[in-house]
Amino acid sequence: MDRLYSIIDSYLASDKSTPIIVDVPDPMMLEELVTHYNVASNQLIRSSHYCQDNETPQIDKMQHELINSAKPTFLLGLSTHLKLQGELTVKKELRRMLDMTVANKLVILTFQCKDYLEYGDPRLMESSRIVVASGQYSIAPKVIFVRESIDYKVAASVRGISQMPKLYEAIDQYPVICVKTTKSKKDFPDSLISIEEIDSSYSALIHTYDGFKDLGQESGTEKQWKYLLRSLNERGGWAEFLDYEFGGIENLLPTIEHFSSFDVNKQWAYFIALRKHGAKGNKYLTEVLSEAATFDEFVAGLFDSLLRFDCQTSIFGQVYDQRKKILKGITGYNPLLANYLKKLTDKKDKAIYYLTDLTQLEKEQIIEVINSYRDSYSRQGLMDILSGVYPDLYYYLQSYKSGIRLIDYYFDDYKFCKVTNCISESFMLKVQEQATSREYNKELSPRDLFIDKIDKSKSVLYFVDAFGVEYLSFLQAKCFEKGLAINVNIGRCDLPSITSVNKGFVESFTKVGCKLVDTKELDEVKHSGQKNYNYENTKSPIHIVEELRLISSWVEKIETELVSGGIDKVIMVSDHGASRLAVINESETSLEVSEKGLHSGRCCPKADVSVKPDCATEENGFWCLANYDRFKGGRKANVEVHGGASLEEVAVPIVEITKVGKAIECSVCADSKVVTVSFKKKAELRLFVAEDSENVAIAIGGKIYQAEKTESKFYYKIPLPDIKKVGNYDFEVHVNGNVIKRGLSFEVKKEGATERKFF
Repeated sequence: MDRLYSIIDSYLASDKSTPIIVDVPDPMMLEELVTHYNVASNQLIRSSHYCQDNETPQIDKMQHELINSAKPTFLLGLSTHLKLQGELTVKKELRRMLDMTVANKLVILTFQCKDYLEYGDPRLMESSRIVVASGQYSIAPKVIFVRESIDYKVAASVRGISQMPKLYEAIDQYPVICVKTTKSKKDFPDSLISIEEIDSSYSALIHTYDGFKDLGQESGTEKQWKYLLRSLNERGGWAEFLDYEFGGIENLLPTIEHFSSFDVNKQWAYFIALRKHGAKGNKYLTEVLSEAATFDEFVAGLFDSLLRFDCQTSIFGQVYDQRKKILKGITGYNPLLANYLKKLTDKKDKAIYYLTDLTQLEKEQIIEVINSYRDSYSRQGLMDILSGVYPDLYYYLQSYKSGIRLIDYYFDDYKFCKVTNCISESFMLKVQEQATSREYNKELSPRDLFIDKIDKSKSVLYFVDAFGVEYLSFLQAKCFEKGLAINVNIGRCDLPSITSVNKGFVESFTKVGCKLVDTKELDEVKHSGQKNYNYENTKSPIHIVEELRLISSWVEKIETELVSGGIDKVIMVSDHGASRLAVINESETSLEVSEKGLHSGRCCPKADVSVKPDCATEENGFWCLANYDRFKGGRKANVEVHGGASLEEVAVPIVEITKVGKAIECSVCADSKVVTVSFKKKAELRLFVAEDSENVAIAIGGKIYQAEKTESKFYYKIPLPDIKKVGNYDFEVHVNGNVIKRGLSFEVKKEGATERKFF
């Protein structure tokens, strides 16, 4: 350094009028020179003084000012600016600077330019007009050009090309310097300085944080990568970001349940997190991610990837459940669901296995598939499928034991025919038989007889228009879910089965001060054909989906009524039922009567000049059809029909709903955990139920098996004559028409069967 000081001091003291160049090999030496000569008598100036923000210096302007400087001047940064423009520019412009005649002294401090200061004239160095300081070159920093809009942060960053030398020649020896600029690498094709370029938030991310390069830029848009880069910078890193947004890596999989509550950026970031860390333990998500390079492919895969699994394989149930749990948290993607349903048509009768009860559209599609492939499903086979894919429809089809044989067997068949949209030959014979015998007149008492016996104190009346016996098994299941108990009686309505002649019972409640809740929605669904339910437009009974939704909503309201206090029970009473099968039968009676049919032809005013048909019953001045015909002159019904005398139109439930008291203990007896069967030995289950009742039953696959009392109080035996297949059976327990326990099971084995032993 002493040598440099001596040369510079001699130059400053001389009468020379030309500049000198002093080249240094490292920032430390440059800093020492600047510090030494930064005194009042001298002027230190940087080349950035002659630059616009994103430009190199204006050389002509610089020379003009330096030529006329009033003080000895030390110029910094010029060589770094010139290096951006290439070797020829460095040599040319530094030589021009040397050839100037200045009013005062000018020392041009260059940085690591030894190789570019050979001009073929040894006198320049001999006369100390060019001075190259000895020493080893320091490692020059890596320069990264970054667009202004990108949130890229490093320890050393400047805005604009003009400020670049401050960091490039800085004593701090930054390994990387960031230059925020509108310039790009291609603007400096001959640069002697190695330039990298960050022209997207993605490239900024992979420069700053590990593990993103493998994802590929196509995994997100510029806007999405910008969001992630900014978020990681704010949080301090990827792990910190995951902790803040999702509760850490270990919480990624459970977090998908909240996916729909995330904004669009967070949803995308969640996808990126899964791409980086995988979905270990979740086979379905793993499959989705294996095919998803982009967020759109990921979301589509959440719907579609199930189609790649065979529903007959052992793994299907697991991935189905995983997908369903995921899709509970996914909303707002109706086009993707609609597209999934289109793809599903290729599965034909197996399509039902790939549907869920998460959306109205899927539930309707389940019914459509059942209707299209009804011959592919037995009743029990369909029940087994529905218990997994559409439990509400399973509960609707489940048997209900009222204790009235006619009711129980009739409605089991009626419901199956309604869901499959087909009147079986055997059921049609049953309807025709009842149309003339009308056993319900003997089996069912008038509704008002039950109404009169009800204690109406502290009660609320739910007058549910068109609520038929068909819904009792579903109501029973929904009440169990809400911790409610039901007591059911089944009566018959007055004819014709229309509201105007069947609402007199309401007064008996209101006159004693009962609150009345009048619900007509179910009847409106059956009449109006809303939501494309009209039979002329849609043959499938997709309106069942809405019927079950309505009943579920009433049970929720009833639960609230009972829990809120002030009442002891809710009494649900219907005016009449309704028939879907009379609609799909599409048959007009051939009998001639003088009066036109009313209420879609299900009844007509009594005609004095005509003879009453055998399939009709007379009441209140009307003839009401008990088969599935309609009188001439009556318009076709939209969805379902009432006014006639079929059993589904006439039979009405009177339901008392209360809060469940103390839970009834129930368990499988130890000797029935495994039930053995043989050709001669029928299956039989023994059950302990801490309730002495004449009405204990179990439901297996939707079928009801009645229990019998044993000599030991609270112990019951249940004959299972048709249970012959080896395997595990889940069941639920009913006491007095209420579900008291679900999730019990037993195993069936063949008597005498032993495990093979190999020696």
